[in-house]
Amino acid sequence: MRSTPDDGWSLLQVDFSLTSFVMKPEYDSHGIPKLSLANPQAQVLFPTGQYTYAFGNTPAVALAEHFRTSRTDESLEILLLGSGDVRNLLFTVSELGQRQGHTIPARVSFHLNDHDPSILARDAIILEVARSINPDSELDMDFLWNLWYNLALSSEELKRLQAILENLSSTKYVSNVLKFGSQEVFTECLQIWRDWLRLGLNIDDVSTQRQSLIVFGLNLTQHESQPDTKQENINFLTAVSSLTNTTMKQLFSPFDEQKLSRKCLQQPSPLYQEVYSYFLSGCTSEIQTSSKVNPTLIRPFEHKWKVHYGSCPFSGFIPIDRYKNSLISRIFTHILCNFVVAVKQKAGSG
Repeated sequence: MRSTPDDGWSLLQVDFSLTSFVMKPEYDSHGIPKLSLANPQAQVLFPTGQYTYAFGNTPAVALAEHFRTSRTDESLEILLLGSGDVRNLLFTVSELGQRQGHTIPARVSFHLNDHDPSILARDAIILEVARSINPDSELDMDFLWNLWYNLALSSEELKRLQAILENLSSTKYVSNVLKFGSQEVFTECLQIWRDWLRLGLNIDDVSTQRQSLIVFGLNLTQHESQPDTKQENINFLTAVSSLTNTTMKQLFSPFDEQKLSRKCLQQPSPLYQEVYSYFLSGCTSEIQTSSKVNPTLIRPFEHKWKVHYGSCPFSGFIPIDRYKNSLISRIFTHILCNFVVAVKQKAGSG
């Protein structure tokens, strides 16, 4: 759809497409839905659906890990249906980039398909950041991590994001990496970028929305006409503890538990507290008084927090190993840095 002179990313191409995001049921003569596997109950998924899956809640995988490839292969094309975020893309390109030169295909194309256009719009932003940052810069890697996973951004990070959104929204923007399957898909993304560019929500209001969604998701919502504020807070803390315990079990295999000792996975440990802190605030770092809402985690047009209550950045990575004394976010930022390096090196080899 658009092209530019070679900027070092000619080896990699990403296409975006949408599936229908409204399922319409059939009705009988009495107006009652005829439900079956071929005719599911109507469910609006966007823009007013219940949840947004802004980032993955399952470990990323290298999709081509078991494929034999060769430099003589003209192209390796991978279709991701219901793609979600780009973690699988980065893992895959990173794994390919570690192969011997004669086994690397001449070109890699990913086709990302999702029912939620805000996911595709967000993927485009993350890829734009990944292709432009310096992986040796801690500031740049923190920006990528915070943009991807955190409710809050610093003022400086928000300005960087706004510059990217302005660039994506510009009529002069071109890319030889990101392609859109149709003008309709590009227009959807364009409208979302512009909506996020104008967004300016109160961070306390968004945090309150997030807390309510978590409590609702775990069926802890009060049903009294006059809710008890104290009980609401207790319910939220109960939900946070439940989500933390579930995530800790996912992050560590039984072998990890034996090696690291079970104590480090329990409540007083730094590892437990870091996961707990994320579910408590929606950030892997402390929210400052000057912090701003990350607009890419806000449902566009509706302007509400709809990120799935169980979403956690740590769930998208491999189980933790050998890092007893390290912050989880630092471990994964380092892993992410390695992926960005591999992506750049592989792209440059084309």
